[in-house]
Amino acid sequence: EMVPGRYEYSTSMLVLNGRILDLVCIRYEYSAEEYVWPHVREVGKEQVGVSLEHTAIMYAFLAGYSGFCNFNYKLTEDGHMRI
Repeated sequence: EMVPGRYEYSTSMLVLNGRILDLVCIRYEYSAEEYVWPHVREVGKEQVGVSLEHTAIMYAFLAGYSGFCNFNYKLTEDGHMRI
């Protein structure tokens, strides 16, 4: 599914037995509304917060997992995640 938008999110987590110990999210801005990486130019990036709703969605994937995990995703116009 092609999800339009200039922003892509990358959330990295440290997880122990399915529990998120820490996370950080970087929002990347690209030069086009529709693109397939790496055929696009990055024009900016910044650290941003992650909503409780989005954290809960990612948490659902982590049952029993320990280690580092990364989710790359975009948001639809109404704020829903597309992982």
